[in-house]
Amino acid sequence: MKHLLIAAVGVIFGLMANAQVNLAGVYEGEMNDNVTRKRMYANLDFLNGVPDFTQIFKEKNASMKILPSDFMNAKKLKKNFAGQTAPGFIRYNSKTIFSSTEELKLTNPRLEDGVLAVDWVNNEGNKGKCFIIVKPDNSIQFLGLTTMDTDFGPDNLVLTQVENKLPQDMQPYVTAPELSGHINKRYCREILWRLHIDSRKGMSGVKPSISLDQVRRIGNNILVPIQFHNKASKEARPHFGSHNPFETNELASINGTAFRVSSSDQNLEKSIGPNETAMQRFEIVSVPLDAQKIDNMKIQGRAQYTHSTEKNPYGDFEYVFTDIVLPELHPSNRQGTFITDSDIQVNFDGVAAEGKDLVVNFTLFNHSAREKQIDINDNGTARTQDGEEFSCTVKLPATLMANDLIKGKMIIPGAASINIRMARIPITITERNLKYKAMLQF
Repeated sequence: MKHLLIAAVGVIFGLMANAQVNLAGVYEGEMNDNVTRKRMYANLDFLNGVPDFTQIFKEKNASMKILPSDFMNAKKLKKNFAGQTAPGFIRYNSKTIFSSTEELKLTNPRLEDGVLAVDWVNNEGNKGKCFIIVKPDNSIQFLGLTTMDTDFGPDNLVLTQVENKLPQDMQPYVTAPELSGHINKRYCREILWRLHIDSRKGMSGVKPSISLDQVRRIGNNILVPIQFHNKASKEARPHFGSHNPFETNELASINGTAFRVSSSDQNLEKSIGPNETAMQRFEIVSVPLDAQKIDNMKIQGRAQYTHSTEKNPYGDFEYVFTDIVLPELHPSNRQGTFITDSDIQVNFDGVAAEGKDLVVNFTLFNHSAREKQIDINDNGTARTQDGEEFSCTVKLPATLMANDLIKGKMIIPGAASINIRMARIPITITERNLKYKAMLQF
């Protein structure tokens, strides 16, 4: 039954992703903020497709409503997409001191949770994904289009529809206003924030990498596994830790606040042979639940026996990581219900009175490939709207298998007739080579 439900949900999301998007028209836009001049021409038809620009524009000048008549000068058009048909083609120009132009082909228009998304490839073969905001007046705005930095790219450029190509009896797609915050959040998390690693002060020949899907919340902390790849011809023997033993290791920054970085692995020293990879796991301590990314994190250490030099006798090294996107907790079916483990989803299954006790039924679903052991050694606290507190306990199976669910009960003795506003209980989770405390809240 569980697998049937998961399959059904997958089919629903698949249908939403492949839903028809009623967007077809020609769009022009121009803006000048006294530093950068931006111009864009877009020909879109997400129903039938459009030919590339070389099949449409044959002369130096063309009829334009907003842009200069020579913006689509046939001799200056890129030839990379010549003869092709696609849901959309775009020409974008950004000019400061220098001028830069990209032409892009759009493919796979789809709705992702109600948000219009497309894939793009530019004339140099670079690929990406962007979101499109369609306003009630049929103007459009792209978020995440082109390879240009945000200062020079078209993210803040609004295009006016100068030709509507939809049939008159067809309702055009318009982005729901209530999605604006959701779109901006996804734009930042999926497109704008890009992980960067500075290895200039690192160990010679040893390069780190982070798989963002392995970064996760474990209780109050963020776990960041880092792989160190030794591309050199000699062994590397790093010992991880602050260069200054008297420092507090506040080597991470989130929204201007410093956070302590510690190692989750008991062994702080690694032996990494030539062409080998070793993983070291680090924790950023006491990170707020609403944190979206790590702005800056330094990993320091010494490799005195393998990387010391005359100028660096202790073999000090440092790697700097910026814009590490943090995982979000899985949404629950009840507002305010969550568990501080980004692998686990908690859903509310109803509340009932059993004698004098109030019982909250719930399920925990483990979305990860990791088996988890759950221990509940402490009582929790339930609280009324007026602040009166009650003790509460939780009954759960001890093992939560990978990609599986378990059912549990939170019991609040003597509260059957009491209006409980919230309840929290601490739990201990043990995995292979890892143990941490998390919080379950209703």
